[in-house]
Amino acid sequence: MGAYTSMVIQLLIFGIYLYSVKIKTIPWHLTLHINFVKHILLPVIGIVIVLNFTQLDSFVASILIMELMVPLAVNNVNIAALYNCKPFDVAATVLVSTALFVGMLYFYIEIIEYFIK
Repeated sequence: MGAYTSMVIQLLIFGIYLYSVKIKTIPWHLTLHINFVKHILLPVIGIVIVLNFTQLDSFVASILIMELMVPLAVNNVNIAALYNCKPFDVAATVLVSTALFVGMLYFYIEIIEYFIK
């Protein structure tokens, strides 16, 4: 029961910070750099390492690569709020990361199916 409560509180905090974010105030340069690393660079590095340097089962390898592709988490906003380290910018970055992930999910699945057989 406690896990559900903490998740609800995390989402409430995320919503409070996200409510104050305006599209014109989003740090697009920072957000796009973070999303490039998260959605392109890390999966490519993961695919190269998993396919070339490990002997993992294809199912396990696909799970590992998909873990590298998931968007940023709400927990980042909580940590930024706790340490007063630009929580509004972090909330905007998490939102953009999630939106990009939803848009790229089909391509991620196709990439996984192509490389992991």
